[in-house]
Amino acid sequence: MNLTLATFTPGEAERIGPLATNMQRDWRRRGFIPPSPFDCFALAEMQALKALADRGIGPQVAKDVSSICAMGIVWSALGWREAIDGDLSRLLDDLPDDVKDAQAQSVREALDAIAERQGQAITEPTDPHWGYKTRRVKNALWKSRGFPRVLPGRFFIWWADGSHLWHTSLEQAFDDLSSSDPRLAGPALVLDLDALGSTLLDRAGRPLVHVEIYDEESETETAIDCRDDKPGPQMEPTS
Repeated sequence: MNLTLATFTPGEAERIGPLATNMQRDWRRRGFIPPSPFDCFALAEMQALKALADRGIGPQVAKDVSSICAMGIVWSALGWREAIDGDLSRLLDDLPDDVKDAQAQSVREALDAIAERQGQAITEPTDPHWGYKTRRVKNALWKSRGFPRVLPGRFFIWWADGSHLWHTSLEQAFDDLSSSDPRLAGPALVLDLDALGSTLLDRAGRPLVHVEIYDEESETETAIDCRDDKPGPQMEPTS
């Protein structure tokens, strides 16, 4: 598998981020963001930095957490069909038919459960194996960049006392604190990494990753091994 990340100009980054080009130059000079052109990870990191800066948390303080947030933002964005370009059908070549059938059945049961809760029919997906395919692409991308197999939780929370954490449940994160906890002594800042991923893709206006699948006999040493299709775990809540 060969993965090519789309690149974006500073002008496009200003529209997507949105981080003005003069601010990009300043932050690039100070080492907060990489030089252009930007890939989806750089765009996601700028998203997080800009959102935090708008609320009084400057890039000098937010740099370390923004790179982790970027992983969650891109992981979420790549779950959408519009984010990945290329023929992914070959990713099913080594999957037994009974496993394919089980995947399709699992998707159908999940949709039926949602339909029952909402009281309305849910349209059958055109590709019930999309989740499997995109996980393989994302895992291959993570491996190629040397990222850890641990994902941040969906919500990034910067508490009033300056501490922070990632959590899968916003409600649980607040329920875990007592009313006298100093983290609740003022307003908390919350970033929804899933929502930021959707926004990034929508504003980008084109796929973030192009995929090419090689025949086994034509694979080169630089091709990415994507056989490990297990999704990474969520990052444990941490402060």
